[in-house]
Amino acid sequence: MHNTKPIFLKMVIKTVHLQQEIEKCQERNGYIVIMMDFNENLLRYGPLQQMLLDHGLIDPIRALHQRGTIPPPTSKTGSYPIDSIFVSPYLRHIIRGGWLSIDKGIGDHRPLFCDFDIKCFLGEDKF
Repeated sequence: MHNTKPIFLKMVIKTVHLQQEIEKCQERNGYIVIMMDFNENLLRYGPLQQMLLDHGLIDPIRALHQRGTIPPPTSKTGSYPIDSIFVSPYLRHIIRGGWLSIDKGIGDHRPLFCDFDIKCFLGEDKF
């Protein structure tokens, strides 16, 4: 019988560490951009995604395409999205973002992209 406890324990430790890093960044009013393979069905709001949402992070691609768009599967062998980008609320208003065709990437996952307005990072032009 295969024991999955060490894998679960590892994930809990990594999740707690990620949570601590998010909180540190938020305390310093830093910008957060997290792009990851969640390995959970993002349509069902699993524990990792829920933790990010509980910390006020936003998926700007889904926010941009919220009306009637269901995120596509993000891996060649999958049937639901497992990859996403989450950002600080300040960065939520992206210029464009989405999911490219799986064959446009170099791996077996669908490339995701977000274009941010440079003014978010640099401020307004003074001239």
